[in-house]
Amino acid sequence: MKKLNIVLLFIFVICTRLPYIFDGFGSEDDSWGLILNAQLMAKTGEYSFSRLPGHPLQEYLFSFFSNAPVLFFNGLSALFSFMAAFYFYAAAIFLKIRNALVWTLIFLSIPIIWISSVYTIDYLWALAFILAAFYYLLKEKLLLAGILLGCAIACRITSGAVLIGFFFMNGNPFSAINFKRNLIIGITTLLIAVGWFVPAFLRYGISFFGTYPLPYPSLPKIAYKFSLGVWGASGFLAIIYLVYLKIKNKSNTIQPSLLQGMCIIMALFTFAYFVYPQKSAFLITVVPFLLLIVADQPIPYRNAIIANILFFISPFIIGVNLNNKDRGADYSQFAITLNIANQEIFIDPFTGPLAVEKSRRITRQNFTDVSYQNYLKIKEKSVLLCGWWTNQFTVKVNQNSTNPDVTIAEFCNQQQLDSLLQAGNKIYYLKEINQANDERYLMEYTSKVASLLE
Repeated sequence: MKKLNIVLLFIFVICTRLPYIFDGFGSEDDSWGLILNAQLMAKTGEYSFSRLPGHPLQEYLFSFFSNAPVLFFNGLSALFSFMAAFYFYAAAIFLKIRNALVWTLIFLSIPIIWISSVYTIDYLWALAFILAAFYYLLKEKLLLAGILLGCAIACRITSGAVLIGFFFMNGNPFSAINFKRNLIIGITTLLIAVGWFVPAFLRYGISFFGTYPLPYPSLPKIAYKFSLGVWGASGFLAIIYLVYLKIKNKSNTIQPSLLQGMCIIMALFTFAYFVYPQKSAFLITVVPFLLLIVADQPIPYRNAIIANILFFISPFIIGVNLNNKDRGADYSQFAITLNIANQEIFIDPFTGPLAVEKSRRITRQNFTDVSYQNYLKIKEKSVLLCGWWTNQFTVKVNQNSTNPDVTIAEFCNQQQLDSLLQAGNKIYYLKEINQANDERYLMEYTSKVASLLE
């Protein structure tokens, strides 16, 4: 690998990520939960999970820096995006992919990669370890590959599915030589992963490996998250075209067994997404392997230029988000608004996924700031239902001052609400959380016993 290209990749990461890492810990409540959990672990000295199933590598590291500024936490995600890019580039060179540097820049520009690298979440951490493990598997360094994949699992437990693909990358996994190889990488991966999860298991038992039940999204949401949510609008057109070209030309220089393993990894994560299609980032592991596969083909020069342009502009055009002044994003005068699956959204040709993400984070912070001021005004024994705002709102409270008269809660069922009222509490809720609370427990009760905080 050329050292100059590595330096250029690092500069590209810094210049493209820096403008987006100062606006809070992210637009996902889970990212704020990591900060709360870090503060709790630092205070108690014991392991606790930020959400089920846990992410111990990230959670342990954060606990040592629980009071660090937002730049530190988001900056770590940016650095892991550089690590991911480095090993993507290294793998592309090993596979003799033409224009490996250009494809690496494309990888860094895919909206879900870019967005995941500028806020406090585990997606890029796990992907960086996966790509590192993939590269060292290609280099026949099986122990190192296993160690890195074990670390990926410690960042995000679903990374374990990658091991199945690895088993098929050298041909028949049950042949004597490949069985031995797979035994080495498999045992190493499991030992490292188990080591990270032992404290969690000892404290929480088998329930630690569960997750929170959520309603299955509507078909439009599933389709959006699968396509534009990952690639952006123009990027999705580009990847569809390149996949079509790959199938049409049937061109391939990647070793068949290696290609099989890569396809198995993509298939497993795609299947998992449709089983639980909550976030576009659940497909993030598919991105680098699909890019490497479509890059391994002769593409007419003119078509390659068009595809590259479509990839590079995808973060900046055609943004889609909620038309909601409290948790949505701003949009230009050229946007159109639609009502899909009982939600009002906008489609803006001149406000891309990056601008949407940045605006959404600022909007959510503004709502939290206003709600916090109203929270301070409460002068009676109360409970405040915060729903999906719980983690971000609690971080805000912890960073400032606490109202001793108010207990913060996420959701409450009817029995819990009645118990709170009997204990002499007044119940408040943040905007929209009354509806969310009712939907969660299949009732129509929250608004009857609680009041909007305003």
